[in-house]
Amino acid sequence: MKSTGNLASYVLCVLLLVSAVWGPPSLINAHAQATDPAPAAACAAAGLPASACDGISANNEWTPLVSEFDGVEMVLVPAGCFSMGNEIGFRGEQPVHQICFEQPFWIDRTEVTVGQFARFLNGQDTPVENYERWLQPWGVTEPPNVQLARQDGVWAPLPGKGNRPLESVLWVGAAEYCAWRKARLPGEAEWEYAARGPDGLLYPWGDEFIADKAVRVYSLVPEVGSKPKGASWVGALDMSSSLFEWVNSVYAPYPYDATDGREAGLESDGTSERVLRGGSWYHPVGMYDDITTTARFRASPHVAAWSYGFRCARSFDPGQVAPGGAQWQEPAVVPAFSAPECLAAGLPEVACTGVSSNDLWTPVIREFDGIPMVLVPAGCFTMGSTEAQIQDAMILLDREGFYRDEQPAHRQCFSEPFWIDLYEVTNGQYGSCGWWCRDAQPRESVTWFEADRYCRAHGARLPTEVEWEYAARGPDSLAFPWGNRFDGTRLNFCDVNCLNPGSDLSTDDGYRSTSPVGSYPAGASWVGAQDMAGNVWEWIGGILQTYPYVSDDGREATAEDDSTSLRMVRGGARLDPSYVVRSANRNERPPTESTALYGFRCARPFDLADVGWQ
Repeated sequence: MKSTGNLASYVLCVLLLVSAVWGPPSLINAHAQATDPAPAAACAAAGLPASACDGISANNEWTPLVSEFDGVEMVLVPAGCFSMGNEIGFRGEQPVHQICFEQPFWIDRTEVTVGQFARFLNGQDTPVENYERWLQPWGVTEPPNVQLARQDGVWAPLPGKGNRPLESVLWVGAAEYCAWRKARLPGEAEWEYAARGPDGLLYPWGDEFIADKAVRVYSLVPEVGSKPKGASWVGALDMSSSLFEWVNSVYAPYPYDATDGREAGLESDGTSERVLRGGSWYHPVGMYDDITTTARFRASPHVAAWSYGFRCARSFDPGQVAPGGAQWQEPAVVPAFSAPECLAAGLPEVACTGVSSNDLWTPVIREFDGIPMVLVPAGCFTMGSTEAQIQDAMILLDREGFYRDEQPAHRQCFSEPFWIDLYEVTNGQYGSCGWWCRDAQPRESVTWFEADRYCRAHGARLPTEVEWEYAARGPDSLAFPWGNRFDGTRLNFCDVNCLNPGSDLSTDDGYRSTSPVGSYPAGASWVGAQDMAGNVWEWIGGILQTYPYVSDDGREATAEDDSTSLRMVRGGARLDPSYVVRSANRNERPPTESTALYGFRCARPFDLADVGWQ
């Protein structure tokens, strides 16, 4: 634990560092932003949205994507432009100028931790006796081994420090660690773009300082990611406060120029002062200029302080990774039906050959015994929630454990299309009513067994878990049927008409009861299915088991095979808040339970003999 008695000395050091920024400037190579555009096909081949390569023009056009590289989470920063600098910031932040990235890149989701650095020490070719080549504990009262200890030849974090950010790092140590990971320190422009985005935010979360989104302590720095609501637009955590972060750049005056030598590597320049970004955990109340996304600091690459940490970056390689995992190859999928067969049936050929994004599909509706169903084309999607999607959802509910049964995010593919009901089964279709009795309202108060029997009696079945989620999210793996941001005007949920905890008093969806099916056409999923978020929970065929989803491991057991296990419901209901109605959310209930919150829809396999498209 740091001694508060050294606080005055530390403040003095910070002030000296700030004054150094205002002093005379000193002096990148091909390390910085790439200048050749990455074609959208390169992103598609890597399983990434086309916009990652085409570029985005506003922060809200991007949904964070996380990938693991050798066990370390990194977030993707898409191509795009932003204004670098700050007209009213420290003198080193002017002039404001535009910087563009024509290729995406990756940056660590969090600062490098003590545990990660221990692996680095243990991964050297020759045993490491001490770490002073990379770290220098700073301060006359600081004991020498404040973060790591070596026992029986193996380095390990001290108890409780494994997930804390690594402190007291020399720039040289940061650069060598990143290189060991086959990564690099980010360039100064890369760091600032990842922190503020095209919107040019002053803090990672917005333009106003919010104390609850920044790390501010007087003793022990908390674990990385302790302020999830302070994440940047790409999902990077702790980019404001926590620790000063080394970047690759030599300190030089603006405008930033990636070709003027300021991105020199360790081999080319081991002496010039290097830039630190992000500020640190110590910032006096009312003085927040040092933790903005634009603030610049500099120090010798051979000097360390308690507050010096770092994160790594790496260039985009379309052949290497895809979001949500260290590396995946798309599951091998052989279409069950050929393009000519689909065309002969009056369908788009992609219904059989597969789609790679939601916007490649136009809804197709067919009636079976008077019940409209929509076609779900062949294709692949990411099932479950990535770490970035969970962090995004925590803005709605800051309780990380709520989302853990949605992980790991993993790829699922369909080699053939299938059908799913356009609407939830209504009272009129069912022939009786539950709590609410208008014909067009969904039939609720049904058990799982009753829903299963109804679907089978109509030549269909309850959808499997993977079918339901694919129909709701599509290849784009959206958070909600309509997109990645919650919109209370697109569904019947817990709004001003709902007295439950978490109700949204700013929205009135117009209903105190279930709404007639199809009341929110703007809330339709990519295949046209209505009401897949809110209104009533929907029974599906499956039993809740851990991910990855495997269809033949017993989780899709029929009523004859398993009549006792809890069964799943999906989509949320009219009394549920925003974080519950996400398309990846999973819930289980006793199959004999029936309340006014449980309804269902049916699905059926695709058959080329089914013709008569609308």
